[in-house]
Amino acid sequence: MCGSDPGQPVQAGLEGCASSAKLGEQCPVMFGHCGFQLGQPALCQGREMQPPCSGIVWRIPALGPSLVCKPVSQSQRAAAMQPHGLAQKALAQTRIAAYEHQGCEALRAHTPCRSGTVEIQVKRILRTAQGIAQKAVQRTVVHARHGQHQSFGCYVAEAAWVAVHLGHDLSLVFVAHSNYVAYPEDMKILIAGGGIGGLTAALALQAHGHDVTVLEAVLDPKPLGVGINLLPHAVAVLDGLGLLPALREMGVETSALVFANKHGQAIYRDPRGTQGGYGHPQFSIHRGELQMRLWREASARLTVLGGQRVAGVRDGNVALIETPDGSRELAADLIVGADGIHSALRRRLTPDEGPPCWRGVMMWRGTTWAPPFLDGRTMVQAGHSQAKFVVYPIGAPRADGLQLINWIADRRMQEPAPGLTAPDRADWSRAGRLNDLLPTFGNWRFDWLDVPGIITRAEQMLEWPMVDRDPLPRWRLGPSTLLGDAAHPMYPIGSNGATQAIMDAQALTNALTRHADLDTALAAYEDERRPFCARIVEMNRREGLDAILDRVEALAPEGFVRLDDVIPLAEVAREINAYKAAAGHRVHTPSS
Repeated sequence: MCGSDPGQPVQAGLEGCASSAKLGEQCPVMFGHCGFQLGQPALCQGREMQPPCSGIVWRIPALGPSLVCKPVSQSQRAAAMQPHGLAQKALAQTRIAAYEHQGCEALRAHTPCRSGTVEIQVKRILRTAQGIAQKAVQRTVVHARHGQHQSFGCYVAEAAWVAVHLGHDLSLVFVAHSNYVAYPEDMKILIAGGGIGGLTAALALQAHGHDVTVLEAVLDPKPLGVGINLLPHAVAVLDGLGLLPALREMGVETSALVFANKHGQAIYRDPRGTQGGYGHPQFSIHRGELQMRLWREASARLTVLGGQRVAGVRDGNVALIETPDGSRELAADLIVGADGIHSALRRRLTPDEGPPCWRGVMMWRGTTWAPPFLDGRTMVQAGHSQAKFVVYPIGAPRADGLQLINWIADRRMQEPAPGLTAPDRADWSRAGRLNDLLPTFGNWRFDWLDVPGIITRAEQMLEWPMVDRDPLPRWRLGPSTLLGDAAHPMYPIGSNGATQAIMDAQALTNALTRHADLDTALAAYEDERRPFCARIVEMNRREGLDAILDRVEALAPEGFVRLDDVIPLAEVAREINAYKAAAGHRVHTPSS
């Protein structure tokens, strides 16, 4: 039975008992000294406590709050909601991650809350009952969200068999939390920028109960861009948002990263993802498709607006927004700048920063349909810092056997020098020309890849400078902070761009969850992420992972017969693993 005295941990009221409900009937469920009819709201300390059941779901008995509750009328409900701004939003929002196992026979739901996670597993689900089961799970855990818990307990309660007049049995396994809840007001958070980092942050923050609005400068975003790699620790974050099935559908699980010289000779093979011992896969994926999937997910869960450019902030928490119809303002408890390397919010911190830093390297990025190379799942970095070719697949082979291959060709156009200025921003992402690449890469024909063939058959080829910015001494200014490229633009070495933006999103969400005071939370977020990302910026300026390519080029420009005659393999491994550790790679172990 539930404890009804404040400060006592909760045990599930249905533990050890079985209940059943027939179609169209309501069943009262008792919790210690309190009870309510399923489907009815109740008042607690002047606020509405909605039982975890409504609509179709009231047919399924479920856990309720450990509070002395009483049914309330419609007028009482309105009176309770109005002062707290609850009329237009749910008291709690539950993230459902649905996984199908053994032919749609299982559904799992994880619901983050400030004190932990509520997990419910619904077993033996047939496809016809899956939608109703998912609603049941969602309503069952809704009461555990948002709480400021005076005490916290985690107990497994077997709800035994709950029979539903649908022709299917449901076995519900609950993990219940103490629920002496005083509902706090959620923060209103405004995110400037609808890229991968901003949208991930929006989804993560919304899953923790915040009222999130995303403002994107582009009116109607399209799936633009080419390929990126998501490292396992970033995939873990997206998995936590229920997106792992979508990543598997859209991308390629990277099996290894191979370092090679300009002759195509392998220097080192670094297993990646689950094949490298990580707890999650690494994905090679089309950047635009990933952004659009995040956009759709966010649009379904929160407010996402295009054609809304955040141009500045006044009074600390009022965003100044430019739209096709003119200017407007929007106040928020927190403003997050995820608006890229030309961030307007970053400019508030460094008004005299000037253009991004360029060290003389131009990049050409393209995609080409071509036969799979190696195992069809490998990423390769070949060459050296003066001329480098990166290539990896970003989709499964189509019916004709061809696979969409993403490639990046780097050429050093000028040697680094103080005050070196990148081409004007208007020239960024302009169409590339074959004449810029073939004189350098025209003879790079390997036994496993025809580099000039890949370049000449490209569906698209875009050119822009490889740039970054100097690390900032701080990211926050009042109730605002930065995220992703707005905070730490870095050279695209080591697959860190999108990955570190996603890790920012998780760290910001965690900080706001752990600390009730906003200033403390923003300081904790910055203390965790700013020095870490600054180190990656500095490592990538020294070529990062690719430094080993320069060493081999300097020692054996004409190639080698045995790598150990040039450089010991163990030394190569040490350098690569040192960079990976500094960049946040963590191999999964049974205790991790």
